[in-house]
Amino acid sequence: MLRLGVEGYLESIKGKEGDFYDAVRIVCDALLVYAQRLSAAARNMAKREGDSQRRAELEEIARVCAKVPAKPAETFHEALQSLWLTHMAINLESLNSAVSFGRMDQYLYPFYRRDLQEGRITRKKAKELLLCFTAKACEHVFLLSERISQYHGGYLVVQAAIVGGMNREGGDGVNDLTYIFLEVMEEAGLRDPNYQVRVHQGSPSEYLNRVAEVVRRGNGMPAIFGDEASIASLVLHGYPLEEARDYAVVGCVELALPGKSFFSTDAGLFNLAICLELALNQGRRFGSKRREGALTPPPRQLRDINQVVEAFRGQLDYMVKKMIGDFRVVERGNRDYHPTPLSSMLVDGCLESGRDLTAGGAMYNSSGIQGVGVADVADSLAALDEVVFRKKRYTLEEVVEALKADFVGYQRMQAELKKAPKYGNDHPLPDGYAHLVVGMFHDILAKYRNTRGGPYVPGFYSVTCHVAFGKRCGALPSGRNAGTPLASSLSPCNGSELHGPTTALQSVARVDSRLMPNGCAVNLRFDPHSLEGEKGVRNLVGLVQGFMKQGGMQLQFNVLDPQILEDARRHPGKYPGLVVRVAGYCAYFDDLPDSTKEEIISRTRMGF
Repeated sequence: MLRLGVEGYLESIKGKEGDFYDAVRIVCDALLVYAQRLSAAARNMAKREGDSQRRAELEEIARVCAKVPAKPAETFHEALQSLWLTHMAINLESLNSAVSFGRMDQYLYPFYRRDLQEGRITRKKAKELLLCFTAKACEHVFLLSERISQYHGGYLVVQAAIVGGMNREGGDGVNDLTYIFLEVMEEAGLRDPNYQVRVHQGSPSEYLNRVAEVVRRGNGMPAIFGDEASIASLVLHGYPLEEARDYAVVGCVELALPGKSFFSTDAGLFNLAICLELALNQGRRFGSKRREGALTPPPRQLRDINQVVEAFRGQLDYMVKKMIGDFRVVERGNRDYHPTPLSSMLVDGCLESGRDLTAGGAMYNSSGIQGVGVADVADSLAALDEVVFRKKRYTLEEVVEALKADFVGYQRMQAELKKAPKYGNDHPLPDGYAHLVVGMFHDILAKYRNTRGGPYVPGFYSVTCHVAFGKRCGALPSGRNAGTPLASSLSPCNGSELHGPTTALQSVARVDSRLMPNGCAVNLRFDPHSLEGEKGVRNLVGLVQGFMKQGGMQLQFNVLDPQILEDARRHPGKYPGLVVRVAGYCAYFDDLPDSTKEEIISRTRMGF
């Protein structure tokens, strides 16, 4: 849009006939009318404005909106305005959530550089415009029902914007605008855009240090993505290397190829832990006589951990098949009743083929499903392996009876299960099971294709559904009680990582990130004093570099005073600007469900 403008797109489809092209023309006309109305409104405000500086600003706004997005952008201001109006139109056309900005420092840099060289802008003015843009991104909200907000809490607008990282040739893409964006992240203190950074082994030390300084400010921004792992995952799943190097993020953490892909990245959220519950009870939930899952053997016939794993695999296979059947109904519904011609116009492949995104018009298609509860299943399998099958302290039947009773009367058994090795402590037993669960979910999804011809692929982040899913999940062999939250995203279970951030990340790095083309989220929480001074910056940079070098894909941080968090929970409204990182996105603490507030407070406080 910045390069062609609406008029350029309309020219490119001149002479092409059919419903799809008619729809594109209609939305283009609507976008032009929208921009002209804004231009007229700004011009009328300028006529009534007494302050000369503000009047000049309004006149410039009127000029810019009269030009873009109708025509190509030529200045930095015009590029931002064209981007914003197009963005709002896409939100009006679609779901108003997770519509994302991509690699802003890359495609906006030529406008900034040219304005700077020709004396039209200063660095200070560019930063002011980006701060204004950031504020605009918080003006719209994603309205959800109370029930759905348990799964997607905090008004999940989550408009991802990412900077830094490799360029398409494999060199470093950091530029002057990247550093301005880091200042904006540092100063804005807002929930959106969902600012993120890309890093790689060749990232400049100046850039890495600056990222660490912004992280420790405690606004939840930015999340950090490792290029090596992200690119390797995309390449493994068949995408060209140059395209993979140019990846950006949708919404929370989902990898995408901007302008070329329709990766329906949040097609569903899948409760892995319930599949283990079903595996231990012949396809039934604890306390239920109705079979919801597959008919797998009773506990007395599961004579070793491998048979337990196979029962879990059987339930996973069965439930994924059911889920895919539901998804295909939704996919056909979107195709037949909710086409998106404006979004389609902006993605390569659709104008060429005459097909909407929902009908498979994009160059690259997939559907992303989030696996939730990896750590809970891994810890449970490790506990059964250690306590039941190796040490033979209890039979599997006895453990299942304890789970059905939610450990009431089985406190000693629960304590022993909790003492078993846990994911997040650099222990090969639970870490190996975490890798097994991720690979199993990946391979089962890979058996299916969506109605657009693309694969189903896994991601491992949970929004706030790890809390809601936990409420509906029975007790687990890890020692977890029924109804309590599952682990957030790919992170260890709260309180289970006992030896600090480096061992926690060693465990995460043992899980093959190449199997996560839909992304993952890993949460770390620090008290502000633990990251103070130059030493704090060095420690944080070293932690990130070490994790990414071992194959880590993503890291995100909450740097929060625990007393303020507790006070904010007890006194809603006292800290209206308190931003926390939830699971791949940020939200105002006050906007979150109480159950999610409790889960964030209970996250392990890390230190070096």
